[in-house]
Amino acid sequence: MRKHHPESGNALWFILLAVVLMGALTLTLSRGGSNSDQTGDFEQMRVQASKVLRTAAGIEQAITQLKMNGGCSEQQISFEADEDDDNVYNDSDDGYYNAKSPTDLSCHLFHRSGAALNRPGAEWRFVTGSVENIGGGGTELLALMPGISADLCKAINRELGLSFPLTDAFSATAYDTEFAGAFTQDVAIGDEGGGGDFPAGKRSGCLTVDTTPAALDGDHVFYHVLMVR
Repeated sequence: MRKHHPESGNALWFILLAVVLMGALTLTLSRGGSNSDQTGDFEQMRVQASKVLRTAAGIEQAITQLKMNGGCSEQQISFEADEDDDNVYNDSDDGYYNAKSPTDLSCHLFHRSGAALNRPGAEWRFVTGSVENIGGGGTELLALMPGISADLCKAINRELGLSFPLTDAFSATAYDTEFAGAFTQDVAIGDEGGGGDFPAGKRSGCLTVDTTPAALDGDHVFYHVLMVR
């Protein structure tokens, strides 16, 4: 009769234990990798959101400096940029050409004779409009950034302490009319006219456009009030 060796039973138990531990370790590493990816995406969105907010704040500050130190009036501020690298400014073909702006370019945000800012990119738009409960009921100067992702929109609102999504209605000319010295109300934000749920009185935020224009319907748009009037 064959004798039973307790060592063989112990060896089998250790093998089973090792398999279980290896499986648990693999699962932990897998979850850790997934969490790391999510943390990385979250941090990346936070960095991008901070960059958008810093850019908007920098333009706002530059406008204030041009008005206070440069003697520029509200109507003289120019967003014209040398997009063709031909050093041609005060060009009537440019959408941001402002005939009221001084010919010495001292009120140009994106020229060394003015505020000497780098233009942030063609996706930024500078228009006029009103934001509910901001200013004295007049028309403000706004920066818009349409076409951003839902994740970036969410990150921006998170940085601002706002919820997501925030929906609002835009008028048909919301982002089609560049600022050229005239304060015509092209866009209204937070007035609930389109049944949106955007909280009034916020100088910055990211919206989900829920009505016209069709080109923006369902789009995510960042806005910032550059100048309160």
